[in-house]
Amino acid sequence: MVEKDGDKNISDRALMEKIKLLEVFDIFHAESQNGASLICIVVGVDSRKIYARRITTQENCIFDRETGLADAAPGESEAIIKSVSPLPIEIYQTMIGLDRRYRLGGKSLGDAKLTDNEKKALLFIDEFYSN
Repeated sequence: MVEKDGDKNISDRALMEKIKLLEVFDIFHAESQNGASLICIVVGVDSRKIYARRITTQENCIFDRETGLADAAPGESEAIIKSVSPLPIEIYQTMIGLDRRYRLGGKSLGDAKLTDNEKKALLFIDEFYSN
């Protein structure tokens, strides 16, 4: 949970340090102000920003490496990184596959249908990141 102290964001310092260590292909969990869960894959980093893509919607997001806050466009809900805990390898691989399929796949309803493993992975992630 982020608290405001003037213009400075204060949060769990251990999480803030881990956010700075994120690299390309890492998966993390963020949450928007409206409570929506964002499962993101890192697609790029620089000294100030984390460039990510939401796996399920393929929406591009940019997060601040110091605060974990997303750069929200006007009218969009703000979001913050809540966890960078590594997923078990089987779940990670399933999510990488889902991201690839959604990124490269067609736009038909059949292309968007989840496999049993993808459903299990998303259910696991919901519980894993809610703790």
